[in-house]
Amino acid sequence: MRAKPTTSFSSPTIGTIPKSAILPNPNPVKFNTSTAVLAKFISKASLTTFCSIIQEVKETYDTPFEYTDEESLGETIHNEIKENTYQPTPNTAFLIKKESGNRLVEQLSFKDLVAQQYLLKTIQPFFERILEPESIGYRIAFSREKAIPLFQEAVKDGYQYLIQSDIEEFFPSVALKTIASFLDFYLPEKDTLLRDLLRSLKNGYCLGGKFYERERGLAQGSPLSPLLANLYLDAFDEKIKGFGVRLIRYGDDFLILTRTKEEAENILTKTESLLSELGLRLAKRKTAIKPIREGFHFLGIRFEKSEFKIEPEEEFKKMKKPLYITEPYLFLSLNGEAVNLIKNRTIIETIPLRRLSEIVFLAQGAISTPLIRKCAEFQVPITLALRPGYFVATIRPDSKKYYDILSAHSQRYYSLSDAEILALAKFGI
Repeated sequence: MRAKPTTSFSSPTIGTIPKSAILPNPNPVKFNTSTAVLAKFISKASLTTFCSIIQEVKETYDTPFEYTDEESLGETIHNEIKENTYQPTPNTAFLIKKESGNRLVEQLSFKDLVAQQYLLKTIQPFFERILEPESIGYRIAFSREKAIPLFQEAVKDGYQYLIQSDIEEFFPSVALKTIASFLDFYLPEKDTLLRDLLRSLKNGYCLGGKFYERERGLAQGSPLSPLLANLYLDAFDEKIKGFGVRLIRYGDDFLILTRTKEEAENILTKTESLLSELGLRLAKRKTAIKPIREGFHFLGIRFEKSEFKIEPEEEFKKMKKPLYITEPYLFLSLNGEAVNLIKNRTIIETIPLRRLSEIVFLAQGAISTPLIRKCAEFQVPITLALRPGYFVATIRPDSKKYYDILSAHSQRYYSLSDAEILALAKFGI
């Protein structure tokens, strides 16, 4: 195991940690030199493994499959990775207009999705041991419910105030040189095969027919991005815990629990400083200091003193909004756990499925089979109707849970005042 550097750690292969950057701590309990076997995993991968991942990617993404068959593609990727000749193609990028400005959305090629999905399956078990237990998002065997025992333990130990916040534009703000150096810090020096594969993080993108080098940010369409996001914030987690406070973090949303309001104010300043060292900043409008006794919501859970109430998925679905398709000839496809709205082969919008109560077609359009399957999984019905409102048919999940949600949704809607309905309508998806 390599000794921890005091100020910076350089690598001629990947990058250099800036002198101001906070460094990860290779705690022997967390860090295990068994990462050296990663190269063996890659070199011994079977063709069957890649064919299985191809099928998995087909079911998760609607990226066009432009190959003769799954086996030939699996053999191609398998050989390229094993022989260290794999080269990613530039991602296809689109600009989607938002109230706060344009948002860049990237779509990986099918081949690159397979390669990155395989890379994720290879490295995730090892990096899971590095991450702090207070990091509970996008992890194997972790869920939002993990926040409950962490919170209860903090309250029992006398923590009475909290800082609730999230990180502004987190994924686009990640410094690639810093995260590459973190990876270099943990990976065995002789694991050149894995290092070369991870260079795909710097893969550029094409926007409007022009190629752009990637200067910052993680592609949000990449299977690797959630794991790398957690790794990027691991040193931040360690530093925050070192201040004698309690932390609960889910992706870029987090709670910091303190004993006093004064301590919370002091820790908030330190939090901003630590994030600044990573090139990040807090979302001011979502940042607050409050006493725990007043209660608060976090990850769909209502916390009050040492008590909690898990809001079931039905509570979220009651206030979700339907997606009405009124423009003719749109194609709806699946992008992980989101819906892509495509017009003339261009993505015009991407909406997370968790924010939709239903999808309603009021004009001619098309929807992919993987998206229909994912909608059933997320309990999102798909309704076909004519523009005057004439009902044709509905594809709905066949379960009691769906009808319970539908009933609760209706009850909640009809309990709203006119002003609340108007406000809800104005709040765009």
